[in-house]
Amino acid sequence: MTRRLSAAGLAALAASLGCSTSPGGPTLVNVGVYATPAGAPEELAACVTLPVLLGSHVQRHTTVRALRIDVDATRDSVTVSLSGDSGTDATPISVQASQVRAGYSEETTVSTTDGDYAVRVSSSCQGATLP
Repeated sequence: MTRRLSAAGLAALAASLGCSTSPGGPTLVNVGVYATPAGAPEELAACVTLPVLLGSHVQRHTTVRALRIDVDATRDSVTVSLSGDSGTDATPISVQASQVRAGYSEETTVSTTDGDYAVRVSSSCQGATLP
């Protein structure tokens, strides 16, 4: 006589043995960079998912009118560098992945020939769609 276990039976057996039914591994962490020209609505300029593999590296470069945004991310941290077309650079924003997971938001202002931009680095990529 053969017995077959249903999927629910297998999950119950795994749970009783102390096994997890999730695939495990690190959780995905997103960092959103929002750029807001004076008098305009906030828009998502970049959304970067930090890599999960040890030693991996993600770089994203984008411009919003006269503002250049460079994002450099590893599994453990992300650095956002901002520069205006007039040669003015803001102090780079560096954040540990653990801070992003806990909920992070920091805002700075960058001056360009096109005016000032409010730039927010956040642990959320919600509220906008990237082109």
